[in-house]
Amino acid sequence: MIEVYYLDIRLVQEELYMELLEDVDSFVRYDSEKYHSLRDKMHRLFGRIIVEKYHELKGKPFRWKDWKITSNGKPYLLNGIHFNITHSHDYVVVAFSDKRVGVDIELITEIDTQEILNHFHVDEISHLETSTDHLNEFYRIWTRKEAYLKALGIGMMSGLNKESTIENTIHSNGMSWYVHSIDLFSDYHLAICTEIEHCKFNFHQLSKGFFQKNQVASVKK
Repeated sequence: MIEVYYLDIRLVQEELYMELLEDVDSFVRYDSEKYHSLRDKMHRLFGRIIVEKYHELKGKPFRWKDWKITSNGKPYLLNGIHFNITHSHDYVVVAFSDKRVGVDIELITEIDTQEILNHFHVDEISHLETSTDHLNEFYRIWTRKEAYLKALGIGMMSGLNKESTIENTIHSNGMSWYVHSIDLFSDYHLAICTEIEHCKFNFHQLSKGFFQKNQVASVKK
């Protein structure tokens, strides 16, 4: 089972952001406040608070001092639940699992894809060259690829062309990974990668009440 918690940040206000900022560890506060836009600040803070509140909801221990970052920038908790955070525009999404997991969300916007495509796997490039909906398919593959690399915990540019993510199963270094494209938001692509072959997903839409003190029940399934 993979549990996916997601927040539309348009549902929360700067006042709640500032309130939560006061209760977190100093490194979390700094990591959020270093961004210029309120949206980017909210992305950073709410992703981390979702992880904290999830542990509280599940009765699991949580300490900010156990929050660590790998050399490739992937956050994890010492002896904690596997999780991965992603955000784009209006949404913050966090996936939780008892095995390694990666998640990516991207808002579909008009961009020049050519420079990025030069780093894709040859099979993906061939697939996109024949696609009748190039931009939409580009984002579908991009989110699948990023979710896969985030699950592995390796850097994006060092692994973009190593494996094709067109198929739902990726075999690499004696392991199998399973990639899922999720149709959850209009105008966005969302992908999740997991070690679990026959995986079920449980999606939870969060409200402002989820983040208020002593209130962790405001979750819609």
